[in-house]
Amino acid sequence: MQKTFKVTDEGYLIVTVDCGKEDYQPFVLKAQQLLAENVQVKGFRKGKAPFAEAIKYVKVEDIYNKMINLLVKSVNKSLLEGAPSNVGVSLIVQPSVSVRYDEKKDIYTLVYQYVSTPTVTLGKTKGLKVTAKKKSITSKDIDEVLEGLSKEQGVISEKEDGYKAQLGDIVSIDAIGYVDNHSFEGGNLKNYELELGTHTFVGDFEDQLVGVCAGDEKGVDIVFPENYIADLANKPAHFDVKVLSVKSKVYPKIDDELAKSDTTYNASSLKELKEKIKESLVKKEEQEYSIRMFNEIIDLITKDSKVVINSMLVDYEINARVAQRLNEIRKLCYKVGVSINDYYKLTNTSEDAIRVESSATAEEDIKRVAIFDELCIANGITITNEDLDNAAKENSYYASVLDDYRKNPTNSSSRAAVNNIIRQLSNNKLMEILLKDNPVVSKVKAEDGAEVKEVAEEKKPAAKKASTAKPKTSSTAKKTTASKKEEK
Repeated sequence: MQKTFKVTDEGYLIVTVDCGKEDYQPFVLKAQQLLAENVQVKGFRKGKAPFAEAIKYVKVEDIYNKMINLLVKSVNKSLLEGAPSNVGVSLIVQPSVSVRYDEKKDIYTLVYQYVSTPTVTLGKTKGLKVTAKKKSITSKDIDEVLEGLSKEQGVISEKEDGYKAQLGDIVSIDAIGYVDNHSFEGGNLKNYELELGTHTFVGDFEDQLVGVCAGDEKGVDIVFPENYIADLANKPAHFDVKVLSVKSKVYPKIDDELAKSDTTYNASSLKELKEKIKESLVKKEEQEYSIRMFNEIIDLITKDSKVVINSMLVDYEINARVAQRLNEIRKLCYKVGVSINDYYKLTNTSEDAIRVESSATAEEDIKRVAIFDELCIANGITITNEDLDNAAKENSYYASVLDDYRKNPTNSSSRAAVNNIIRQLSNNKLMEILLKDNPVVSKVKAEDGAEVKEVAEEKKPAAKKASTAKPKTSSTAKKTTASKKEEK
């Protein structure tokens, strides 16, 4: 028995198995025996007739079909043994098998066709010119964080009578809406808190409430948009609104008191708070800079690599993305009480638009994941139990996931979560290797100013500290549905 393996340009793995007489003859005999046992011969109980007599009543085509079925079952047991290590098969579609017979050579040939997982021929992976730039942390960046901290500590204060509502204020209202002089479902509001300027309501509803005071009654007129719920689309509506109260957001000053009350940075003064914010932003930028460099390197490798992807894998990935998005929409529609058609009108989308959006990056995502996997293999990257335990010590999220998995290793959700951790840790190891092999190149002038030299910047790994957060994941480290393999 001889086997050959070939991956086509269309992404199919063709396995050809040649079976000589010594391979198939035992299955001919077994087929005859099994069929003869089920023959009813006159004068004998079923299955009790002598083989030589019973076989006379068995059709040749039945022997052939039975023999082929037995041969295929036997070959299937070890079919993929000996396949190239860089070739895998996807079971999103059952493989097909065809049979040929060469009468001159007396050989049966079984031809299997599998959907192959993406096959990758890596391009250049070292000495690539990376041009990513590190961002400088400015006083503006620090001020934006300070403003955010001030908003976090803000309080809502009810305004005195006679205060006129402004954009950004919160008005508490009762309202009854009318279309064609009749109230309509969803048009009645009771003690509803609306922040003016957020465009929560359609049209200029909120703008018309600017200037109202607590206790005011006001009529608000709008026209529902074209892409609204079918019964209300394009129709004018009138709302009788009663203002119950007006509230404003009050934010603390950015000073020493703010610094002392903040629990994120634990500073004792505004000066110390600014220093700690800068230190945090510098560390964050160091991490994001590494990710930008890594993504640029992956882009360069991707452009220089050849990846064969079966179209069925792409279709499967697109269908999986569409199904996931539609499921999310159905849950949302059920929660808020609207039909899917009304949702499409409100959001100006459709199932076809969702499919187009899902199709836009599916093939490219599969390609990047395949290259990531091949790079991990090429660099001998594996994740051990020790790696997982060390990661759990540094990150409480990882520790929680691993604890859940070890308590219930057969749970598919827990296993998927651990696989995501394995993938992220692999991503971190690969990033470290690729950043070392592909330093950032910057151009500097020689002392005489006449020549431009390219200088590789030294890249130091960011310092690690214990964390409770779920780590950020680069797009390369994410699995696509079509490329998923069972990871251990």
